[in-house]
Amino acid sequence: MQIVRFLSFVLIAFTFFSCNNDNPEEVGDNANPAINFSYLRFVSSCGTNVLDSLKVFEKDGPTSQEIKDSLISIKCIRTSDNQQLDMINHLFYANSQADYEFPRDETLIRLNWVDFNTWDLEKRPYHYDEVYDILLQSSKIFGDNETHHLKWYVSVVGRAHNALKCEVDGQKVSLDDDPLYNREAIYGVFEVNGIITIPCK
Repeated sequence: MQIVRFLSFVLIAFTFFSCNNDNPEEVGDNANPAINFSYLRFVSSCGTNVLDSLKVFEKDGPTSQEIKDSLISIKCIRTSDNQQLDMINHLFYANSQADYEFPRDETLIRLNWVDFNTWDLEKRPYHYDEVYDILLQSSKIFGDNETHHLKWYVSVVGRAHNALKCEVDGQKVSLDDDPLYNREAIYGVFEVNGIITIPCK
């Protein structure tokens, strides 16, 4: 049911805000609601991809597969009002030959969520800062029972949402060479979209 609701939100967003605007001064009021993507790469202390080592992905099937609850718990909290946002998360097999943005063939987790607060100009400030705190818990992946935090820091002006930085467990993630983060930047405004490497035990 959550998947149907999420997809309905995305469809509505693209229906009402599908036109492109080349004027940077007007982007703030005409941008789509924040449709956010993060690809997570989990890397062990010896440099191997943890999801590949666990063999969680059936490589003969489609490139995207459902994540089992027994593998990992994932929640996204919008910290301005402590609201949990709906998410659609999948295992994703990145293929370097099919998409140049992925440098190697490996298993990732793809996170998707929408924040409709960026759409509703009447019920919030025109300019404000937001933090998306993504809570990750998995003894299989991390080798512990702790809750790990992936945080995206976003500035919102009108309906334009600009991803300023990303952190994993309080450590800043470099986005300078991230092809997904830099791909769709318009007038210096960056979407919440990146390939994030998360260290594990």
